[in-house]
Amino acid sequence: MMNKQDQFIIYFIRPVGMAGPIKIGISENPGKRLSEFKGWSPLELELFGAIKGNWDDEQFLHGCLAEDHSHGEWFHPSEQVQRAIEQVIAA
Repeated sequence: MMNKQDQFIIYFIRPVGMAGPIKIGISENPGKRLSEFKGWSPLELELFGAIKGNWDDEQFLHGCLAEDHSHGEWFHPSEQVQRAIEQVIAA
């Protein structure tokens, strides 16, 4: 079970060659998660960014981007979402 304070990797996944939708998730092994999602998706997916963080960090990011929420942990690739992800990765 995930402890909210444990350090994991917050990852960003999207379809290859497309701006989105974008999945913002958390895992100990983002590469493994990508492989799992590839099995479920009709589109080829790519991991395009990852940062260290915990569950609270991921939930904070989801909350900040709630206006562009699509479903589950997926977000529309709005300018705000793309800019926020670029800034978080660069930091």
